[in-house]
Amino acid sequence: MRNGTFRVAILILCAGLLGLTAKTFLLAQTAPQSSGVVTVIRAGTLIDGVSESPRKNQLIFVRGEKIVRVTGTGEAIPSGANVIDLSNATVLPGLINSHTHIFLWGEDPAKGGYDENILKAGIALRAARATFACRRALEQGFTTLRDVETEGADYGDVEIKQAIEEGTIPGPRLFCATRAISTTGGYNLGRLRAGAGHA
Repeated sequence: MRNGTFRVAILILCAGLLGLTAKTFLLAQTAPQSSGVVTVIRAGTLIDGVSESPRKNQLIFVRGEKIVRVTGTGEAIPSGANVIDLSNATVLPGLINSHTHIFLWGEDPAKGGYDENILKAGIALRAARATFACRRALEQGFTTLRDVETEGADYGDVEIKQAIEEGTIPGPRLFCATRAISTTGGYNLGRLRAGAGHA
């Protein structure tokens, strides 16, 4: 299955099942749809998260950004409906990642690792990288992220969330922890010199 087809299948179904905002949904699609327009998705295989096994040859009826019903392919398609043929694809609900750090950009030791992220990169660069991370997550089928801290970017995750919700940038629904919550001694202090106190 081609990656692009799989990605489109995920985005379309996830918009209805997991409540992406209208503006984000429009950004994720190539053509805006009014709330009255019916879109019918032909799914070769549907994993709906409810049935005991994948369902074959299903029709998914979407009005605006809401899935109104799912039936077998025997049902008539309304005149004037947009039809998306994914009969050779598998369609499934959006994925949820419950532990992310959108403000961290890899930890390659050759490029400075963790320290490069939090000590050297400026907030504007880190916000641009977080924007890219959110878009990439959405393209990979993740429609909800639980971001568990910004690693020194204060409330930047909340502002990325606001930008997604207002339609400025594409991205998944975010649940933000903002600043870190950790146990005492929860971080490795091995990089500090001997005898240094815990800051």
